[in-house]
Amino acid sequence: MKDVNPIYAVLPNGWLKADYKGIDVGPIPRGTPVNLLMNLDPTKTDKVGPALVALLRASAQIKKQHLTEEAAYKVIAEQAGPALIAASKCPDFVLDRGHWFGEFMTDEEKEELIAFLKTL
Repeated sequence: MKDVNPIYAVLPNGWLKADYKGIDVGPIPRGTPVNLLMNLDPTKTDKVGPALVALLRASAQIKKQHLTEEAAYKVIAEQAGPALIAASKCPDFVLDRGHWFGEFMTDEEKEELIAFLKTL
């Protein structure tokens, strides 16, 4: 039997005992898109590692310099943002743009359309 990496024994043991504390990543400043973190594509193996390292470095800088609000957001955006976007499954963060029908119609045209639709 192969030797088991100790980390594979420690992590499940902690979860089973319900005392595993997890990994503390952050602080993540307000305004950071959740999808920036949640849509990492595990198949982009060459991009995910550097993205996580960039996030951890940016978080460490925020903690070390006690940055808040806009200053913290700027650090995340500049240092980790490009790497996280490169590792993302969905880099545009837009899931549904909706429809633009009628967006450029005048109020009169909209009323005429509504009247027509009522006849159907």
